Amino acid sequence: MRGLQTAHWSGYCESSLVVAGVTGVGELVLTRHDRNTSKAYCYPVGKSGEAVFIAPQVKHFSGHHSTVDNPAPLSVLFGNIPWPASL
Repeated sequence: MRGLQTAHWSGYCESSLVVAGVTGVGELVLTRHDRNTSKAYCYPVGKSGEAVFIAPQVKHFSGHHSTVDNPAPLSVLFGNIPWPASL
């Protein structure tokens, strides 16, 4: 990812079944700089049997865009996954 600045992982304390055979187990948040804008992207992480996968990015949330000088706090970047619609 061009301009990558940070990568954060959060596993859920309790996993939950989100669709038949798929369990949501966590989130991956990547932030990048695009000129003076900090952009955050959330990726749902799921598990099905022995397979672990990362679903497409979620970027429609309040912390997606912020300034490089005043980036959105991590507390705003997590918890934006619209399970199960993100799969």
